[in-house]
Amino acid sequence: YENNFKNRIFNFLYKILKAVFYIRKTEAKYIYCQLLLGQILSFFKIFLKGKKIIYRETNIPSLIIKLHKWQEFFVNKIFYKFVIKNCDIIVAQSLDMKEGLLKINNKIKNKIVLINNPVDLEVIEQENESSDIRREKGKIILVTIGRLNYQKGYDILIETLGKLNDLNFVLYILGKGEEESFLRKLVKENNLDEKVFFLGQKKNPYKYLKSADFFISSSRFEGFPNVVLEAGACGIPVIANNYLGGINEIIIPKVNGEIIDIKNSELLRMALNRKYDTQKIKNSIKKRYDKRIIIKKFENLFLD
Repeated sequence: YENNFKNRIFNFLYKILKAVFYIRKTEAKYIYCQLLLGQILSFFKIFLKGKKIIYRETNIPSLIIKLHKWQEFFVNKIFYKFVIKNCDIIVAQSLDMKEGLLKINNKIKNKIVLINNPVDLEVIEQENESSDIRREKGKIILVTIGRLNYQKGYDILIETLGKLNDLNFVLYILGKGEEESFLRKLVKENNLDEKVFFLGQKKNPYKYLKSADFFISSSRFEGFPNVVLEAGACGIPVIANNYLGGINEIIIPKVNGEIIDIKNSELLRMALNRKYDTQKIKNSIKKRYDKRIIIKKFENLFLD
C-alpha cells in the first residue's frame, strides 16, 4: 500500500510538471480551467510565463467543503484564501456562487465575472424520439434527473411525496449514484413502490423531460442547475426546492415554474395543480440562456 501511494503521488506530480512545461511552450495567452486542475495551475502561475488564467468555479465552495471535511484545509485555507487571487478572471455561474466566493475572500471582487450556463435549444428542439412513459388521463407525470447523492435531495422529495399518496402521480428518477439503495429503501418505507421508479442513466433524457408534466429539482444546493434549463427548453415547468445555486435566477414564478420548500407537502400539492404555458416557458429560457448569448459572454473574456 505504501509503495502504491508513493507511486500515485509521483505520477500526480509528474503530470503536473508535464502540464506546466507544456503550457509554458505554447503560444496561447489564456488558460481556461476548472476544478482541481485549475486550482493546481493557479498555484504554479508564477511558472507559466505570464499566461492569463481564467478559472471557472463549479459549485458553492463553502457548501462543498462541509460535505468533504478532508478537503477543508487545502480548498478553504490554501486555494480560496490565498491561491485563487493568482487567477486573472474567475467565472461564477450564479449570484449565489459569486457571493459564496466573496465570503471566503473579498479581495477577488474585481476578478469575478458572472456567466450562467448555456442550453443548446436547437439540439433539444430537434429531439423527437418518444419515451416509454405511459400517459394516463388524470395522472401527473413527474421527472427528476441527477446523481443519486445527498446534494440532490431525493430523500427529501420521496418523504414529501409519501405524504401525498392520495394524489394520482408517478415520479421517474433518472440517474445513478451512491445513495440508490438507500433511496429505494425509502420508497418502500413510504409505500411508493407503484409511484416512484428508478430508470438509471439515459443517453437521451430529453424524451423523458418532454413526457413530463413537471420537472422536480429537489437539490439542497447547486452550482447552476443545467437540467433545470433543459426542462424549460422542453417547455416543462419546474418545481424547485429553495436552494442556493442560481435557481432563483432561472425560475420566474407563474411563467416557468415555482420555488417552494420541498419539505412542505401542502406547498408541493398546490404547485402540482398550477397550469403553465409551454411556449412562455421556452421563451423565458431562450431569451436568457440560449448558447449564443452565453458563448458571446465567454468570447468577451478573451478580449484584452
